[in-house]
Amino acid sequence: MFDRHPDWEETLRVYLRHRCDRRLTAAELHLHSNSVDYRLSRLADACGFDATDPAQRPSPTQPCAYAT
Repeated sequence: MFDRHPDWEETLRVYLRHRCDRRLTAAELHLHSNSVDYRLSRLADACGFDATDPAQRPSPTQPCAYAT
């Protein structure tokens, strides 16, 4: 999936690194915050992982492979 959409992977990594702050994510990626939302939505549709859902996110104390 990330082979065809490398921007989704980068968006997810940056989003999780910024503790799910879409504005900081958008600023780092030089995007509008709506673009971040769109990418995360497309990712959720493609794989079932919704990074915007707190119940699906790693906890702050849990190591996260995506954010490295």
